[in-house]
Amino acid sequence: MAIRLNQVVKKFNVGMSTVVEFLKKKGLGPVEENPNAKITDEQFEALRNAFSKDRDLANKKNIMLQSRQHKDKKPSVQAAPKEVETIAIETKQPLVLGKIDLDAVGKPRA
Repeated sequence: MAIRLNQVVKKFNVGMSTVVEFLKKKGLGPVEENPNAKITDEQFEALRNAFSKDRDLANKKNIMLQSRQHKDKKPSVQAAPKEVETIAIETKQPLVLGKIDLDAVGKPRA
C-alpha cells in the first residue's frame, strides 16, 4: 500500500524536506520532494519509528490549545448592559455615540 508524501508529512507533523532527507540518509531509495510522491510500506515504517514522538507532541499541543480556548472564551454578546438595549428599544432609533466631520479630514485644526 503506497502512501502519499503529503499525508505522511501531516500525520507526523514534520516538514517535507525533513522526511526526504531522512529517507535518503537511511538509504531507503530516492524520494522526490513532491507532495504527490508515493512511499512504500518499508519507508513508512521507518518514518513511523523515527517521528512518532513528534506526532505525540503535536497531539498534546492540540489538546492544550483546546483547553486554553475553552477557558479564555469571552462572554457572548447577550451579556451586554441592559440600559443600552432598553434605550434603543424605547426610541426605535440607533443610539448615536458621536459624529465624524468628513469635510475636516486631512485639514489642520483651527
